[in-house]
Amino acid sequence: MSLSNTMVLVKNELKKIMFQRSFLLLVICLFIPILILGRWDYVKIHNENSTASNWKENLIIENQKLKKSIDSGELSNSNLEEQHKINEYRINNNLSPETDFSLLGFMKKCAGMTSIIAIILIYFASSLMSKEYQWKTINFLLTRTSTRLSIFISKFLSMVMLYFVLIIIVMFYSMLVGSVLYGLNFHSYSDLSVVNGEVVEKSLIGSIFIQYIINLLPDLFFVALSYALSTILKSSGLSLLVGLALFAMSDPISMFIQNKQWGKYLPFMHTDLSMYLDSVSIGNGMTIQFSITILIIYIGLLLLLSGYVFKKRDIV
Repeated sequence: MSLSNTMVLVKNELKKIMFQRSFLLLVICLFIPILILGRWDYVKIHNENSTASNWKENLIIENQKLKKSIDSGELSNSNLEEQHKINEYRINNNLSPETDFSLLGFMKKCAGMTSIIAIILIYFASSLMSKEYQWKTINFLLTRTSTRLSIFISKFLSMVMLYFVLIIIVMFYSMLVGSVLYGLNFHSYSDLSVVNGEVVEKSLIGSIFIQYIINLLPDLFFVALSYALSTILKSSGLSLLVGLALFAMSDPISMFIQNKQWGKYLPFMHTDLSMYLDSVSIGNGMTIQFSITILIIYIGLLLLLSGYVFKKRDIV
């Protein structure tokens, strides 16, 4: 399998996807949730401006309310305790929460949209191979000098490349809306988070990139699943339905099996790697290295199985 030939196939596959009307429509639709976030920020800016100089007093009042909720036990949410610690850290170290209302702060909020990117990728992956059979173009592909392996691999690699293309689009949209709200000021504030019970300062720019990259492997697992089903079943509708259903149900499934010893060997326990950003270990012997390994194994198994089926299948 020639690397240059595979890259040409990846390029051609990306062209086929990006010139589809559905892709252009989805790219336009990506702008809508960013506009909504911008609208929320716009309202918050005007509400916060009148009390911006009294941010310490506001955080003290907020902490008093958080403390009551924590002590009452009405809400057993660790996020409340973390927010309480972060507020205390800001007060003690004279760090205004201005990072929330800045260009980079807005871009970080938009970085949480990788779930929408995953849905778009699942949509295209579910029809990558099935439409080749449906449109009878698979015969044309196989009459070229490219091998079945290079065709199969290039289609999946095109999904990996499309992930980064969509990230760049979201970053551009968020920078565009954020610059309207806050101006083109790329001053990097400190991003505060709680790690092992202690508040630590992180680079806001670094946090933005981590937010985008941390979900690459979990998203690729669902993409590989939809792609494998598309190849084996030759049905884009069923592949899309199963891929989206499991993507939507991954959190409930992980909650159901999290107390099972065997649960950590299933991929659904590892579809949210962002849980490791603020912790070294998540119990049950799980670490980020273990989760990455499990995801790579399952992605590899899905590609091996569907690739084998594609290689052995008779094309008529």
